[in-house]
Amino acid sequence: MVTTPATPEQSSDFIKLFLEVPEMKECSASLSVTSVSIDPDETKSYSVTFYNDGNTDWTIGFSVNSQKTWLTVNGGSTQLLPYNNGNGQSTFQFDVTPDDSLPSGSIVDFNIMGLDGSSQKCSALFQVELGQSRGGNIQLESSRIDNIEPGATRSVVVTAYNLGNGQETFTIGVGIQAGWVAQLDSSAISLEGRHSSGSNGGVLLDITAPEDALATDELTFDVTLIASDGSPYATDILTVTVAAHRSMSAEMPATEQFGKTDETSRFPVTITNTGNIQDSFSLNVCDQPPSSNPNLCDTPNWPGRFSDSLGSEITSLSLSAGASVTVFAEITVIGEDEFESENFQIRIKNVNDGTVQERFELRVIVSNHIYRMGVALQSPGEIPDMQQVELPPLGEVEVWVIVTNVGSSSYTEEAIISVTGMDSETSIDVYYDNGTVVNGNIELEKDESVLLRLVIKVEDGVANGVTGLIKVSASSSRNAADLSTVKISLSIRTNHEIAFEVDGDVASSIVYGEIARISVNITNGGNVEETIRLLSSNPVRGWAIEITEEEIMLEPGETKAVEVIVKPPTNLMQPDTFEFTLTAEPASSPVSAQPIDLSVTASPPTGLFGSGGNFQVIGLAFLGLLVVGAIISSIRARRIE
Repeated sequence: MVTTPATPEQSSDFIKLFLEVPEMKECSASLSVTSVSIDPDETKSYSVTFYNDGNTDWTIGFSVNSQKTWLTVNGGSTQLLPYNNGNGQSTFQFDVTPDDSLPSGSIVDFNIMGLDGSSQKCSALFQVELGQSRGGNIQLESSRIDNIEPGATRSVVVTAYNLGNGQETFTIGVGIQAGWVAQLDSSAISLEGRHSSGSNGGVLLDITAPEDALATDELTFDVTLIASDGSPYATDILTVTVAAHRSMSAEMPATEQFGKTDETSRFPVTITNTGNIQDSFSLNVCDQPPSSNPNLCDTPNWPGRFSDSLGSEITSLSLSAGASVTVFAEITVIGEDEFESENFQIRIKNVNDGTVQERFELRVIVSNHIYRMGVALQSPGEIPDMQQVELPPLGEVEVWVIVTNVGSSSYTEEAIISVTGMDSETSIDVYYDNGTVVNGNIELEKDESVLLRLVIKVEDGVANGVTGLIKVSASSSRNAADLSTVKISLSIRTNHEIAFEVDGDVASSIVYGEIARISVNITNGGNVEETIRLLSSNPVRGWAIEITEEEIMLEPGETKAVEVIVKPPTNLMQPDTFEFTLTAEPASSPVSAQPIDLSVTASPPTGLFGSGGNFQVIGLAFLGLLVVGAIISSIRARRIE
């Protein structure tokens, strides 16, 4: 439209326009935190806030771009992003749960985007530093070590695996078995994470069997991989078996015996299975073989056999590993002439291994004499052939026995002395009465006796409460199976016992100015050295007690006298009886204390006014005399005036 103004200055024109503002969908993103550190399999929650930088409400989508799919959004992946006059915003919550598919310390980028449909409008960088996962495994090169020899060492490689994603130092532990030694060349191993080439490594495990390992043993050793925090990761089991080892020993106290015609000479034989497996042994009595054929075993000219302790015939026996048994080779004497003799050979052979055997050459001589020794205790108990002995751990005692040749032969005989029983708990030495050690047999004339001293010592490690029998036997070397035996019943027990008595009367009397001297005797009736404390009850009313030795040391059986001094009060005005208790107490066993009740009566001295007077009464009387004298003097003075 154009108008013509009245004047040129008043002319004008205008046009009508239509302006259309397009919708702008723009945004910016802000994270609650931009970088975090999270351990594998750990879940943590974070948020991203999108701000509406456009000019209208619009729906924004949440999206992530990364090499890992560790991030998940909560509550849906789209929200309305309001305009709200330019102040609109919308927040998404998301969780992050990483795995350990990368090494510890790796940093993973997550590009968190705000989308309009599929179009990216804004983004923010979120970084995760991967923490460390932990895990491990262990594997033995072989799960078994079979047929290890007793005393031998065998080895196996142990491989440890780090199943975590970071470096860790592990400890390898091995279970123990009594008597066996399991030793690693290194008990600690440091390994890289499983994504590195140094994630596994081996150590050597040595297994050493004890010398007394049994072939029946099948033991297991747990080999465990332990984390740096002390928790176990994995365990593998090593099974170990022991090889069979067959051996034996046999002992005979005598290989020559004398016997009467038609009687039986018995040769004791002690057989020990020194192998590590139960075995059977055959027993044979043979005629002495010729040197040209030493393995020949012909029937002997005089009947022979083996018998057990009950006299029953046996041809074989079975012994468990380490076990011993005494059997008897019996020969029936057929010859009639004095000193006629016959030679034999006995054989004990392992049934499962014929190379393991023992042979003894025997000789039986005809004699009509009796060959026998007798043994007796010098100090028997209520039972004539038994002595009761009580010892503390590591204690020692002497026992005396008398051995006598009670046979009928006029020839000098040899006495065989044997001591059996409680072998693992004690050590026993035998001496002549002059202190010489008894080595071998003892020569004795007919009816001659010898006094022997047995020193019995309790071995280290033997505890209280162990009891048992020790047998001391004597026999003639010409009739070794005919034993004379005495027994020592040994109890290992610590005995704290003391005896406490007064040398005199428990009640005594003194006069004021005197002191009471009381002698007490303390005896250690136990079986260990004791430190004994002497204690008294608390004195009262001014009395005093003085013990000359408050602590003494006593050997078993020792007695010592101690003097106790009792003093009355200094201001005694009338007779007083002081009763008190004196106690002897072992320092190592207060419950074994022994008390004695004693009393001392003190009387004031006889005074000017007779029995019962005292210095206070005398003083008052003297004061009274002075007062009376003063009054009389005053009266006399007045009369003179």
